[in-house]
Amino acid sequence: MDYAVISVPAAPVRRKPNHRKEMVNQLLFGETVKVLYSKNELWVKIRSLHDGYEG
Repeated sequence: MDYAVISVPAAPVRRKPNHRKEMVNQLLFGETVKVLYSKNELWVKIRSLHDGYEG
């Protein structure tokens, strides 16, 4: 299991790995996430440890 910390002021969490897909949540600087899997170098499926949202 890998974990990560958000290092930008606000990171959008999208339903699907595409910039045009719906934003379901937004993570803020310092929040922690569990990395579920990586699609490629640009997209990572995560679960927020704060509220459980996935995207």
